[in-house]
Amino acid sequence: MSARLPSRTLIIAASLLVRATVAVVLGLGVDEAYAVSVARPWSVSYFDHPPLHFWLAGAMTWLTGSTEAIAVRLPFLVLFTGTLWLVGQLTARAFGDVAARYAVLALAASGVLGITSGSWVLPDGPLLFLSMLGVYLLYPLVVDETTGQEPAEHGKWRWFAAGLAFGAAALAKYHALLLVSGLGMYLLLDAHARRHLRTPWPWMALLIVMVACTPVVWWNAQHEWVSFRFQGGRAHAEQWSPAPFVEMLGGQIAWLLPWVSVPLGIALVRAPANGQRAQRARRLFRCIAALPILAFSLIPLGGARGLPHWTAPGWLYVFPLLGAWAAATPTAGRWLRGGALATASLVAALVLHVSTPVVDRFLSASVRDKDPTRDGVRWDAAIVPADLYVVRSWIQGGQVGVAAGPNARIVCLCADPHHFPFRHPGDALGPGERGVLLERRRGAGGTSPVSATQLGGDSLSITVRDTVSVGRGVEVIRYDVVRAPQKQL
Repeated sequence: MSARLPSRTLIIAASLLVRATVAVVLGLGVDEAYAVSVARPWSVSYFDHPPLHFWLAGAMTWLTGSTEAIAVRLPFLVLFTGTLWLVGQLTARAFGDVAARYAVLALAASGVLGITSGSWVLPDGPLLFLSMLGVYLLYPLVVDETTGQEPAEHGKWRWFAAGLAFGAAALAKYHALLLVSGLGMYLLLDAHARRHLRTPWPWMALLIVMVACTPVVWWNAQHEWVSFRFQGGRAHAEQWSPAPFVEMLGGQIAWLLPWVSVPLGIALVRAPANGQRAQRARRLFRCIAALPILAFSLIPLGGARGLPHWTAPGWLYVFPLLGAWAAATPTAGRWLRGGALATASLVAALVLHVSTPVVDRFLSASVRDKDPTRDGVRWDAAIVPADLYVVRSWIQGGQVGVAAGPNARIVCLCADPHHFPFRHPGDALGPGERGVLLERRRGAGGTSPVSATQLGGDSLSITVRDTVSVGRGVEVIRYDVVRAPQKQL
């Protein structure tokens, strides 16, 4: 069976090539454009997420002087390549080389993990790599050591290094705390690993993680805990309802891609483990995976609709188990090999759709207008010099920020402006200043006219300048916005 699978190195290289192609062809998505736009000026933390992926995006725009997709996505391409290598190493150590090949192949073909988290400017890329690095560092201590052997004194450096890795992961996404908790659950449940809790080193590692979180806590304390309130509010319970729960399960299957997600769920339950060490490894991966998967799958039972990718960091730790199951089950192995081809075909179709107008010719105008790939069209052609740019949603603010550059002043006049009010606190169109309001035209009838009342009072003068095409049928309406000078007394 192993002869029919390429080496891990070849699989990882092919994954990088596919992800790099997507990164070049597909423009920045909604969340990516927003992250690039608010990343500068630099901030200790941000409204909706911890700061690490914003810092990476800001560093790339500073180093390259560009907001082009491939420039800002480069660190995320590299990080996921490292994630694939770590998953392969851990799986080989636990279940053998054939299992490792299948685990890497399935992860590379897994949609939301293998493509989006693997290349886009999102918090998941750093989270996946850094948390997996932490597990990789601790694996020899908590799984491989001989039963009855006392924890080695020289192993303390691994606890310190793992604490730094998990601490950095906590600077990427709040999910890191659930993954750390899953590791703690394993230390409590596994008699072999529990010995380490009698030493100071796991507790020192936990302290390092807590210290690493201080920038996020400090920034939130200065801003009325907005990030914690925003994220906590997304999980509020309204009333019991099975519908959001079913939607969440279906969403996970779709986002991971069915040819990967279905065997992944089976492997979580049925993965074989021959030998004591393999059994400990299986327990470790299950414990770390459990909390993100269970928490974000069950929260929708309270009526709050969640997003399917919230569980993805937990599913990452099931891929070693999937590799073990596929190596022991010929049918599963054949299924995964076919699934990898299906993912490659899907990516090829996406690249063709974005690169050529072939598919658009067969779509109605309303369907084309709702095509999510058009969110990646840059608005450079719509940018004109202005004292300030005005938008009516954080999504369009991201598009303007990418096109206008990191120094552009942007005011988002909407109920949910995300980080824009914190980017330049107190920024507003002053008396006598001229701004430009940019808004994407939607539908055949266009966008409803903007009134001065919507934007802050009668002292504003708002007139339509023109409508420009920015590419792929996306049109942007430009308004001139002027605030009247203050009257002299």
